[in-house]
This record gives sequence, C-alpha cells and structure tokens, in this order.
Amino acid sequence: MASRNMYFKLLSIFFIFSKFYHLQIFEVAGFNSSVGCIEAERKALLKFKEGLIDPFGRLSSWVGKDCCNWAGVVRDNKTGNVLPQSLPFVNFTSLQALDLSQNRLSSSIPQWLFNVSNLEQLKLDMCNLTGPIPKVLWGNLCKLRILDISSNSFEGEITDFVEALSGCTNRSVETLDLSSNKLTGNLPDSLWLLRNLISLKLSYNKFKGRLSDSLGSLRNLEELDLSHNTLSGPLPKSMGNLSRLEVLDLTFNMKSGTITESIGQLTRLSRLGLYENSLKGVITEIHLPNLTNLYDLSLSSESKSLAFSLRKDWIPPFNLLYIAISDCQLGPAFPAWLRTQNMIVQITLSSVGISDTIPDWLWRSS
Repeated sequence: MASRNMYFKLLSIFFIFSKFYHLQIFEVAGFNSSVGCIEAERKALLKFKEGLIDPFGRLSSWVGKDCCNWAGVVRDNKTGNVLPQSLPFVNFTSLQALDLSQNRLSSSIPQWLFNVSNLEQLKLDMCNLTGPIPKVLWGNLCKLRILDISSNSFEGEITDFVEALSGCTNRSVETLDLSSNKLTGNLPDSLWLLRNLISLKLSYNKFKGRLSDSLGSLRNLEELDLSHNTLSGPLPKSMGNLSRLEVLDLTFNMKSGTITESIGQLTRLSRLGLYENSLKGVITEIHLPNLTNLYDLSLSSESKSLAFSLRKDWIPPFNLLYIAISDCQLGPAFPAWLRTQNMIVQITLSSVGISDTIPDWLWRSS
C-alpha cells in the first residue's frame, strides 16, 4: 500500500491544450456506433496518458485506433463536447495545476473538478462552458491560488461558491477571474474575506447591489475590475485602505453619490475608471493629491451632476496618457492644468461646459 501511495503522490498532470494546440478533448458526441473516435481525439488522450505514472496498468486498454472503447472514455450523444463527468481510473489527489483554456468543451464543469483538494491553479477560460458554478465541498479547493473561468456562459449566483472558498482557514486565493459570464446577484459579503486576493475581475456580468465597506479589508489587492455590471450606491470610503491598488475599474455601472476623498490616498493607482455612472458632487484637489502614478482617468455623470473645482494654478501630481471626462462640469474655461500633461495620447472632453477658445498650448502638448 505504501508503494501504491508513493506512485500516486508522483502524479502531476498539466493539461495545457491552449491556442497553440487546438486539441479537442473528449469530443465524442454524435458518433455513429460503427465509427471509432477521430484522430485528434485519440492523440489528445494519448498525450494525457503520457503525463501519468500508471504502475498498476489502469490505462492498459488505451491502445489501438478506437479510443471510444478505452477504459474510462465514454461516448456521450447528448451533451456534445464535454469534460468527462467522472474519471474513476485516475487518482487526482496530487493534481496541482489544470489548464484547459481556449478549448471547445461546450459543457458544464463536472462536480469532481471542484473537489480536488490539492489544486492550486485552475484555468478554464474561453471554453464555452455553461450552467452554474458547481458547489464546492467544505475543505476542498483550500489550496487554490489562481482561478480563471472567464469568457464562458456560467449562470446564477456565486454566494455558495465564494463562501466555500472563504471558509478555508488559509483563504489562499490570489487571482479570481469570473469576468465575461452571465453571473447574477449581489456580491456576497464572504468575498471580502478572501484577504490574499491580488486580482479580482468580475466584469461583464449582471452583478447588482452596493459595494460593502468591507472591501477595504482586501489590503493585498492590486487589480479590481467590476466594470460592465449594474452595481449601485456610493463608493465605500474604505477604498482608501487599498494601498496596493493599481487598477480600479467601475466603468459602466450605476454607482451614485459622491466620490470618496479617500481615493486620493491610493499612491499606486495607475488606472481610475468611473465612466458611465451616476456620480455627483464636487472634485477638488483633495481627491487627487497622492495619485502620482495615475496615467488613465475616466469620469462621467448625468446632467453635469459631477463638477470640478480646481485652482487655476493647480499642478497635478500625475502625468496622464488617457483622459476621458463626459457630462461633467469642467468649464467654462479650458482647464489650465491640462497644460502640464505632456504625455497625452487621447483626450475626450465631451459635454463638459467649456465656453472658451482652444489654447495654442494644446497643440504642442505632445
């Protein structure tokens, strides 16, 4: 028994069938019973076999041309291109990294995949996966550091899934990318317990509700992309606690209220995206004093409910490459502080109440 366990501890499988290979894995739907599996499929399975140590011959039947008759390979005439729903012939206890990104799997995620206890990296982005995110048994996925299931068609809420991750004592997740799906509901409070998060991407979904003030507890966060949802309410003041934050993207939401002055404390912030929201109030120098690394700024409001009130001699601490301000009160004079921005690549100042001539220095700004 000890020998057997030793062999399986050596098992480390890396599925890396990326855009460089375009391999179709377990694509067995619609086959005529008299026809064997396609050649690309057979080669993919053999490549998978090469990464295994199989001292007990569990895969001894994996020879010959007709891979549909191999042990553990099941033809499915209903669901299309699928991940196998069970793999009883393989011990996955040592699996640490699984990358199946950019394949045409066209299925839901099988339950077994989210219950691999030693998994640290799971990448299933751009796989045409559907359905809800599977439930995770408590205590599993507690070593997970990187999860990317972006650009699929997952549906439903994420509360149960996030609660399972946050229930781990180590809360090891550093990268969580659920962007470009069809996920719904409020962002669960348990999300803010994942305090090792470095990158959180939830853009292009249907999330709603307010951002909790507990957001400020993610002090390791460097990237926060919540754009293209229907999030509402004000920006939490606790954002000022995110001292490592470099990217804040809340564009195309329904955020309202004033912009918290604590944003000015984010010294590492390089991109600030608040475009297409319903913000209001007044922006002064107090909002911007420490944004020395900012190069991309986008803001907008409705009916000029957001106004700028900056001294004429104010010199920004940043040097922007991109600036987009729309439906805000920036004028009537052309903003003199733009003269200091000598790295500008793109300027959008639409419907900002300017009643002035275009200054000559603008044409020399680049």
